[in-house]
Amino acid sequence: MEISYRREIKHNYLVITPDCGTIPGYEARMLAGNEIQGLLRMHIRYQDGNPLYYYDITSRQPLKRLLDARFISRDEICQILIQVHVALMRMEEYLLGDGGILMDPGLIYMDPELFQIGLCLVPGQAGVFPEELSHFLQYILKCVNHKDRECVVLAYGVYQESLKDNYGLDDILKFIVSDNDKREPEKQREQHVSCSGYKDRYEPQAEGGPAPDREYESGWHGIKEDEVPVRDIHKDNAEKSGIKKELASMARLAAVWMAVVVLVPAAIWLFGGKIRLVSMKVTLIWLDAGLFLFLAVFDILRMLLSRIKERHGEVTERGPESTPGAEQDSWRILYDDDDKEEIWSSETDKTTMEPAARNVPEVKSSPEPLDDEVFRTTLLCGKPSGEGVRRLRAMDEDCEDIILPYYPFVIGKNKNLADYTLQKDTVSRFHLRIDNEGEIYTVTDLNSTNGTRVNGKALDANGTSVIETGDELYIADVGFVFE
Repeated sequence: MEISYRREIKHNYLVITPDCGTIPGYEARMLAGNEIQGLLRMHIRYQDGNPLYYYDITSRQPLKRLLDARFISRDEICQILIQVHVALMRMEEYLLGDGGILMDPGLIYMDPELFQIGLCLVPGQAGVFPEELSHFLQYILKCVNHKDRECVVLAYGVYQESLKDNYGLDDILKFIVSDNDKREPEKQREQHVSCSGYKDRYEPQAEGGPAPDREYESGWHGIKEDEVPVRDIHKDNAEKSGIKKELASMARLAAVWMAVVVLVPAAIWLFGGKIRLVSMKVTLIWLDAGLFLFLAVFDILRMLLSRIKERHGEVTERGPESTPGAEQDSWRILYDDDDKEEIWSSETDKTTMEPAARNVPEVKSSPEPLDDEVFRTTLLCGKPSGEGVRRLRAMDEDCEDIILPYYPFVIGKNKNLADYTLQKDTVSRFHLRIDNEGEIYTVTDLNSTNGTRVNGKALDANGTSVIETGDELYIADVGFVFE
């Protein structure tokens, strides 16, 4: 069985060449004639009398490629296993066996936005699905964030289920259901422990008790520093205190107004008599209304000034706000080499969890364009800006240059998947990747719809080409020069 990739106009295909002498049978005809949920759409073509199985992978990406850049979450693991179960149920309706399903992460194609799987079922392939699934779960175990306790427990649990004799996918789903049932009580206990952890850390302890400055391991014991309700308690107290002050001030102003409304007419009546009071009735009404408006405006201005001072104090205390996108990449910042308590089987290689081993860059956000002065200098000298920093110089004035600060560097239209977002209708969500090994730079087409060209030569789907300084690189119809 040979695997290759081909692009035809607007479609990309994963092409499998079966072993010589294989004749398409019942399974091949069922796959070619029906669209089965959870399986890649397949059709048969012939070359020199030999069948070729074409699987449509347009707008999809291999699961391995997606997980090379990030960790997998607990919900995504559940979603994958449920979709695999649904695919097996649909296959039973067409009397298809599971021996031909390829569970290689590089051959499981996903919709990046909807996270829907597309399995590749090879007709006539005599594989053992339970073993393939167990190997797949072992791979998933290496792609979880070891600081995410719930994800680790689930991944380790389903993998242990797959090691049992005569296990089935139903057994794994039962474990997921039982694990879900345990989550709510555990969350309640974690909240209780978090509150007690606040007392242990921030309140004086009796002699022989825990140290007041003890640290908590994030995620493993349910106590996270960012969940300790210190800031919320202070904030609530400050808000309550501010409301009380505002109400007291309003009460004082109301008392002043009421005093004027009552005491001034009483004084006029006392010293001038009833006739004098009646003659000044209109004047008193205007006086009361004007005083009311004056006090109201005064109170509003006082409240606004107080709010401005409070905000200024918060900014001074907290410092500058975090940059946009920092929350999405917080898992890289929060990674701590000293916190490595984890649950692993002896077969799991823990080193694969290190960001460096998985080639995860320290910065994941789209590169910011350099200022005008740096760009002018770069254009005059004809070299990359900064030592060792490459870039793609735009050939069109409407486009900006793309700085390549790290590798691998992915360019596409999807903000969550690409390192640089190129908002063009012709560009795919996950279009191409640029890699670097020593002095050699390569570009790989990531199964894009409109393709990638290097010096006028179109790359095959998932094809790779070496690029050198001065080479022209076309991302669909957008041209760049590699410098």
